[in-house]
Amino acid sequence: MRPIRIRDEFQTTAQRIWDIFFDPEFVRQLAARLRLQREIYEFEDTPEQLRMVYKVVAHRAVPDWIRRVMGDVKVTFVATDVYDKKTHRLSAQTRDVAYGNWTVTEIRPGWVSREFYGELTVDVPLIGGKIAEKVGAGLESDFAMMHVLLREWIQRDLTALAAGQPLPALNPPSPE
Repeated sequence: MRPIRIRDEFQTTAQRIWDIFFDPEFVRQLAARLRLQREIYEFEDTPEQLRMVYKVVAHRAVPDWIRRVMGDVKVTFVATDVYDKKTHRLSAQTRDVAYGNWTVTEIRPGWVSREFYGELTVDVPLIGGKIAEKVGAGLESDFAMMHVLLREWIQRDLTALAAGQPLPALNPPSPE
């Protein structure tokens, strides 16, 4: 089991972070940067929560040592995300491999902390721990890219506010 912990801060509100995170254009840009393809299986948006079940296929090279052991594989997983709109918490779980929670909390006026804590398990005899370590490092890199993209979108907001303009419009979550 490999723990994963990420924490960063943004000059925005908790609601704006989630509105950006679920905006279909943000999702598209993030998937392009991470070279991922996402297919939504289930999508339910209620006043209390947003729930999605989706498949992700990574379109990037698998390390040589994994390819030698497991053949020419693509990293594919099915995930379930449940976002609680009241608590600003998203629980994410992939089947028997990883789970974690994203929380966004106000830390001072106009600033929020976005935190992720989770664990990754790879159940492969003899090399599961090594695979988990490499996959965990990859997830941390992906989260760093997500941070950069979020910061770009938030900077766009701050630029608009500094110019006395309204925040750029965002689109609601979509099953596409």
